[in-house]
Amino acid sequence: MTIRPSRVRTSVLILAVFLAVAPTRAEETFERRRFLILNSYHPGFEWSDSILRGIRQVLYTEFDRPALHVEYMDTKRYFDGIDGPYMESLAALYAAKYARIKFDAILATDDAAFTFLLRRTEKLFPGTPVVFTGVNDFSPDLLAGRTGITGIVERTEYGPTIELGLALRPGARRLGIVTDASLNGLANRKKFERLAEEFRGRLDFVFFRTDGFAELLDEVRGFDPQGLLYFSDFYLDGRGRSYEYDVSVPAVLAAAPCPVLYHSDMYLPFGVLGGRMNRGQEYGERAARMAARIVRGEPASSIPVLEDSIARAEVSYPALRKFGIPESRVPPGTLVVDKPEGFLRRNARLLTVSGIITVSLCGVIVSLLYAIRERRRAERDLHASRETILQSLREKEVLLQEVHHRVKNNLQIVTSLLRLQSSYSGKPEVEEALTESTERLMAMALVHEQLYVSKNFADIDYADYAAGLVSSVRTTFGLSEEVFRCSIDTGGLRLGLDTAVPLGLILNELLTNSVKYALPARSPLSVRSVLEGGDGTFRFRYQDDGPGLPADLNPEKNGGLGLTLITALSQQVRGTPRFPRGEGGMVFELEKVPRSSARPQT
Repeated sequence: MTIRPSRVRTSVLILAVFLAVAPTRAEETFERRRFLILNSYHPGFEWSDSILRGIRQVLYTEFDRPALHVEYMDTKRYFDGIDGPYMESLAALYAAKYARIKFDAILATDDAAFTFLLRRTEKLFPGTPVVFTGVNDFSPDLLAGRTGITGIVERTEYGPTIELGLALRPGARRLGIVTDASLNGLANRKKFERLAEEFRGRLDFVFFRTDGFAELLDEVRGFDPQGLLYFSDFYLDGRGRSYEYDVSVPAVLAAAPCPVLYHSDMYLPFGVLGGRMNRGQEYGERAARMAARIVRGEPASSIPVLEDSIARAEVSYPALRKFGIPESRVPPGTLVVDKPEGFLRRNARLLTVSGIITVSLCGVIVSLLYAIRERRRAERDLHASRETILQSLREKEVLLQEVHHRVKNNLQIVTSLLRLQSSYSGKPEVEEALTESTERLMAMALVHEQLYVSKNFADIDYADYAAGLVSSVRTTFGLSEEVFRCSIDTGGLRLGLDTAVPLGLILNELLTNSVKYALPARSPLSVRSVLEGGDGTFRFRYQDDGPGLPADLNPEKNGGLGLTLITALSQQVRGTPRFPRGEGGMVFELEKVPRSSARPQT
């Protein structure tokens, strides 16, 4: 890309004049820590983005609402020397933009920003401490006579990365080197030329051309399939054309007939084999912690520059599989990333909770069987002991009341377990399934709760039961009475346990269905449910004013789990379910009539 410093400088100076006269908010009355983050490169470049993520994470943790000012110098695409017109234009822009702001600290990422500040800090930001990170070309002499600068040196371990590649592919005899025509690329080429001497006799270094990207890809395709490639960089070719890393890296990897090495984790998602990886986020986090110490009063000169390498060996499991490299060759202490987990390990939490739920449900079943057995025993005792019937009846009522209480408690325990698992699942489909199961258990628990507080253990007031179900659904989905309007009309009808539970589960499924599918399309949503009958018969009707069931859906044949449950529960109470169409909204009717007057099937 051809740079025109005069045009860039003119544009920046115009902006600088505007900023110099524009009002600022620097005179805020409340105290707030301010940081300038000066990036060498551009947004979207993963290395810079990951460093910035690390800085943000630490500073937002260490300080209350810190003000972060982020600048991108874009030197991978625009650079004409550290003292060139482009850098001078940036200096003029920053001088105008931040003339009235006093920063607590400046964080510089990578070499261009660091060198820029070395030459201009005292002029642009006098007295402001600087913490640098990700700097490659560092010498202690650069900080001679300076007391307000410290930071982290980036040690790129080219040699150890190559050694890791040879450990994974011991038969390799050739190493292809990909570098570009930028200043960094030329400097990296010299480093590899020195390494070529160290590996002489073990590995032949082959340097690919840098004059054009298409020519580079042709050379990569024709390289030794039994060798190794090292992608150092390719952002600028010899003709001045620039390339984004997320274009050049995938293209080289697609053309490569052998594994590719690299020294930063930003390329792992593209399929490189691995290397001694530097992690941008870790560089950002460490630099931010240094800045926090300085802001809290610790002199920068007392914090030594971190020059030791913080890279670690990492390899990509998919790349190992792609090139047939056995995992047994991976050196001890090397992290294998993107390795799929086994079924048991991947689903360990879900299996554990499922086991707990299964055991709890077994307890519920045992409690129900116990309740049935005790009720039958009570009936036998009542028939056998006429003279003590009143006393015995009171005892059995207390016993049955306690049984219903225990069943209710067991169901609530299972419900709590399901809700707890739902909050930790992290998977929307699992959370939805657990929420639906919770609502069904709550529907059963409400029956036993009403029996527990009632003096009549034979039947319950269906109106109270239905109101409890509506309240439970509103609570589960966080809905107000204004958003989810429900009208329940039962005419004071009371139902026995064998009818109340299935009918309550049907109502619960219909309410849940309305919340999930009708409410998103119409808010507020109105629901009306009517139950009427007597002498063992009843007619149940439910209707919402939503969009209704899809035209192509046959709820009796191809419905989901909820509609399947509704059909099964209708059969349990020996009722005839129907989903009438054309009445507006979703309508469900269930009718139970004496068998002698049952409607003939057509």
